[in-house]
Amino acid sequence: MKKIFVGLTLGALALMLLGGGAWARDNLTLTFDLAALDRQETKDMRLAWTGGEFRMEALRENLLWFQYFSLPKNAAFRNNFSLEAEVSSVQDRGVAGIALGNRKIDLVFYVYLHDRHGYARIATADSSQAHFISEKTFSYPSTPFTLGVVYDVDGGVFTGYVNGQSVLSISSTSYPRLTQISSVNSVALVGGSRHDQPSGVVGFRSFSLEAE
Repeated sequence: MKKIFVGLTLGALALMLLGGGAWARDNLTLTFDLAALDRQETKDMRLAWTGGEFRMEALRENLLWFQYFSLPKNAAFRNNFSLEAEVSSVQDRGVAGIALGNRKIDLVFYVYLHDRHGYARIATADSSQAHFISEKTFSYPSTPFTLGVVYDVDGGVFTGYVNGQSVLSISSTSYPRLTQISSVNSVALVGGSRHDQPSGVVGFRSFSLEAE
């Protein structure tokens, strides 16, 4: 699947707590303003805030599009990251997902409907394509539903959630390359199409991050 970069830069936040000459950081909480994203159209994708959702429409088969959000500098080297997005609509069996990483290599959790089953996948993505790691069938929910990920950096565990329920997980024990993503500076909404579908549409209503 093709990976395409789109970015939105957020203002940097930094906090130093004085005491004993040590640095300390509060937990970081961010809610991304999807309504502020620019309308865009390419030969592969249409992106727009419309009808109360950020709509991602793939115009060809076998596509993953990453709508990136840059994180403030104090997000780097956190111990735990949690992402949550509300998927408000799905058409043409579109692919919906969320991702985090450093844009050189990202961890992606995405879901789609195939026949009567839902499929959840975890993959890594580099500058050119996504590399499938793990897959599981599950009961695909009706919209709206939430997608979530929790990345325990120290423990080396990445888990994907649907409606708050754990669906799929990988660890650095089974996938050593996970240790390469020790610093996170961006997150992304992911929309796209299956390899056997000429199009796919997903809408997102909200997107947020918490980091410890």
